[in-house]
Amino acid sequence: MADELIDVELHFAGPYRLLGAERSVFTAPEAARSGVYLWVVPSRSEPGWIHYVGETTNLFVTRCCEHLAEMSSGTYSIFDIERLRDGEPRCDLWEGHGWGKNSKEKVRQFREGWEALCEPLRSYIDSLEVMLGPMEVVGDCTKRVESALLSHLRSVGGTAADMVSEVRFKRYQPGDRRLRVRMSTARPLHGFPEQPLEA
Repeated sequence: MADELIDVELHFAGPYRLLGAERSVFTAPEAARSGVYLWVVPSRSEPGWIHYVGETTNLFVTRCCEHLAEMSSGTYSIFDIERLRDGEPRCDLWEGHGWGKNSKEKVRQFREGWEALCEPLRSYIDSLEVMLGPMEVVGDCTKRVESALLSHLRSVGGTAADMVSEVRFKRYQPGDRRLRVRMSTARPLHGFPEQPLEA
């Protein structure tokens, strides 16, 4: 039955890195899978802060390449990594232009400011840890799991909770495969759910 509650185990492997050869996300065993993934900022004194939650029905390796391209073009915001380590939620060194109507002007500003932004961008990307949670992709299940985790993080506070204001949450609809997801992770994370989430 479509409404039957299905138990899912979702393990986030890693941490991996977006830059460099050591622990590279591009050579990770899970890189050729699809599912849900996390960007994590190592904290100074607590478990890591979840900085971003994403999902992909493409390969993780493909999505990571897309992210790097958007980061390097000014589409995404650039954050002060030292302040992120302290758990400060919004600390933009550059406010990304996204894909808005003023993007051409923002691209011009990004190019003009590249010399000053280059090193902070490198530090930001180099400091991020990536956790990969491969799962079977059926319909919109990855979007619903992503939304369930984001909703949980928003409820408990933390860096990620302030990063999701523009996310369009995907909710369970009658007829969907209803999921009860028990999540685990290879490293301690601030706000990570201890109980299963329904999606």
